[in-house]
Amino acid sequence: MITIDSDPEANPIFIGGLIISFFNSSDSKIKKISILFEEVKIVIKISFDIFLQALDWLFIIGVVDLNDTGDLVYAPK
Repeated sequence: MITIDSDPEANPIFIGGLIISFFNSSDSKIKKISILFEEVKIVIKISFDIFLQALDWLFIIGVVDLNDTGDLVYAPK
């Protein structure tokens, strides 16, 4: 649950928005998960678990998918 005391940088929805902005500012719509995590960590200090929760949320809403090699594909519907 998001409360007034919640840290937005630990919120998967906030992090998901940040991930979307990384894809929107990039020429490539395919990224390795480990490289994307390192890019996000430069902006905010988060754990890999919270990062994965954000990716799960983006997958559920249809914004990202995995290709055959396990790379993340930005594919908003």
